[in-house]
Amino acid sequence: MTNLQKDHVARMRLTNLSDEALALAAREGDARALEVIVDRYGGRLIAYLRRRTRSAADAEDLAQETLVRAWVNLDSFDANRSFRAWLFTIASRLAVDLLRKDARRSSRELTHSRQSTTAHDEPDAALGMREQSSRLWRLADQTLTDNQRAALWLRYAENLSIAQISQALGKSNVGVRVALHRARATLRGRCTREDASHGRMAILDKNHIQPETPSAPAKRSAPCTALEISLEAQL
Repeated sequence: MTNLQKDHVARMRLTNLSDEALALAAREGDARALEVIVDRYGGRLIAYLRRRTRSAADAEDLAQETLVRAWVNLDSFDANRSFRAWLFTIASRLAVDLLRKDARRSSRELTHSRQSTTAHDEPDAALGMREQSSRLWRLADQTLTDNQRAALWLRYAENLSIAQISQALGKSNVGVRVALHRARATLRGRCTREDASHGRMAILDKNHIQPETPSAPAKRSAPCTALEISLEAQL
């Protein structure tokens, strides 16, 4: 077996490991384990940070910085806890730092920045995140606060628990529950005012947000009858 083949076999073995096992291997100096972590979370971090920063360039920069900081601080990672929650905590803190810096810019600079990134607000299909292209996520981007969007994304796109979201966002468990409740209520209120002319349905439940096509198309005049937001999610 050639060295290239051996490297491929070793990498395939690593891809089957849990996040926590990969983190421990990377901490011991296994460069291939770190590469698997980057492959596994690079795109997901960019998708999350785009919703925090509203800028494709900033999201990519912060995603790289998140991975670098995670690697540098692997010695402080507790393998008995969720690596994913730990990683998104780092990403969230970096996003907050950036938003605070933006808030201190002059109104002219901030306006120019927002205008220059408008074209990137829509998710990049290359990320392979089907949820991002749904109408519901677009409504979330348009109507929710930063904290509500972040909580919603971590809950339904990353499937983090309430406790893990609390850790990532620096909020109490109650604060996260309130943010999720208000986010769903806001989306439902917005949806009832929308014309469901496209005949698509988005269901928000305890596991996911996913667009579906109903068996019978909704009437064009019925406001939002084809877009239903369930508020009965068990959090």
